[in-house]
Order: sequence, then structure tokens, then C-alpha cells
Amino acid sequence: MRRAGAVFAIVLLVVAAAALAQEAPQLMGTVTLRGGKALTGKIQLAELGVVEGAGIGNSLPGRGSLVLKVGTETVRVTGDEIASISVQWVNTGTEAEPRWEIQKVVVAKRDGSKVEGAPDWLLHATNVWVVTADGKAERVHVFPVGGEPFSPDNLIAKVELVGAAPPGQPAPVVPAAPSAPAAPAEEPEVEEVTPEAAAPMPTEPEAPEGTVIEVLRPPAAVAPAPAVRPVAPGEVVGQGTLSFVVKCPGCGQLLKVIISANAVTVEHLPTPAE
Repeated sequence: MRRAGAVFAIVLLVVAAAALAQEAPQLMGTVTLRGGKALTGKIQLAELGVVEGAGIGNSLPGRGSLVLKVGTETVRVTGDEIASISVQWVNTGTEAEPRWEIQKVVVAKRDGSKVEGAPDWLLHATNVWVVTADGKAERVHVFPVGGEPFSPDNLIAKVELVGAAPPGQPAPVVPAAPSAPAAPAEEPEVEEVTPEAAAPMPTEPEAPEGTVIEVLRPPAAVAPAPAVRPVAPGEVVGQGTLSFVVKCPGCGQLLKVIISANAVTVEHLPTPAE
């Protein structure tokens, strides 16, 4: 019984985590390449390298992040904080043997601030996966130092996320529509209640002076105690609800798991020998 309950709880936890991941806000926007091609839709991947901290996207844990070297410090900007990304590529090689590298990355955050720095990773690349409104998956993969032919026009130049405020400006606040004045509450009518005359209490008959009268009253009824009987194996003894809060290892959010049992049964187990 305990093992089955533990398995049931684990299954519910996995289902709850999957539902939470599906309901999580998606990164929507446009990825623009150096050649001018724009890919708009759900941004599943927009990577500038092949390591963690080199890109954002819905398919990455926590929707990804960018780790940049800013002076002597290292700054990490998560995907949920980013409004736009601008990338400057330079060819540090020759026309015959090009070597394209990222010179600078400018990240505009949703709070209006900016982070400008250089990549904190060595291999610079482009990996794009965007799902358009009609459900088509658009993919672009460029690895300049991989030895394969490529076009620098396919390198990521800019990523703009939908719903983000323009750089330097806070997100617009939409004023709430004025509510109509509430109608004055009507005072409830108070009905006058005429008190009913109380019935006279019976009195005991007067006895002559010096006479002692003993009044016998019936004893108060006592409810019988419920009979105790053993519970048979597999018998339904009631219902139960169990709830607990856990932290999702993937996204870090708190999940509340509720387990409801319509029928709680009892199973007899052998008593272990001492």
C-alpha cells in the first residue's frame, strides 16, 4: 500500500511539472540574420555558441541565459529578463580563410537597463529554431570554425522579443477603466416580532408544613458505545486528501501537489518478528 502510494505521488508530481512547463510563458519574437532574413514566431532556440549561457529559447532550462564579460566582471542575463539582443560579428581572418567572431553583444533588459559586453565562451556560432504561426519549424545552423562552407549572412544579428518594452523605457501601464458608482444599498425592512407568551412552568404541589416530598426523576438516557469490529482486508474505510509543496528541479518554481483518494482501504500485513 505504501509503495503504491509513493508511485502515485511521483506520477502526479511529474504530471504537475509537465503541466506547469506547458503553461509557462513562451518567448515570442523575431530573430534577424545578418543577411536581413527575419524569422518570427516561438523562439525555441537562439544560440550564439555551443555551451550553457550562450543563448535563449523555450527549449532551454529556464528559457536560457547569456553570460557576458563586462570589464572585469561576468554578468548573467536570463531569458525572461531580455527584451532584445544585438550582436556585432567581425571577420578576424581573411577572405580566403574567414574566421567570424562576435566582437560585442548588447542586451536590452525588460526593466530598461542595458548590458554590453563580450561573450564568455570561446566558440562562436549561430543556432536558430523558430516555430512560425502556421506551425512550420525554421532552423538555421552556422558553425564558422567547423570547416564546413557557410554564409556569414546566416549569423544572428538581432533578437527581439514580443511584449518587451523598448530599450530605455519601462513597460507601458494600461490604466484600468473607471468603474461605475455603486448603487446605494437599500436598508432592509425590519419586521417587528411579537414575543410569544411563555407557557407557565408546572409547579410541584404544595405540601403541608413539616412533610417531606421526594420527587423521583427518570435517569438521563446514555447513548450506547459503538460496537468495535475488526476491519476486513480491502474494506473501504473512508476518503482522504494529501497535499504537499515541492520545488521543480527544472524550472525552480514551487509546485503544489494534491492527492485525493475516493476510497481508502486497509491491507493486513504480517507483524515482523522482534
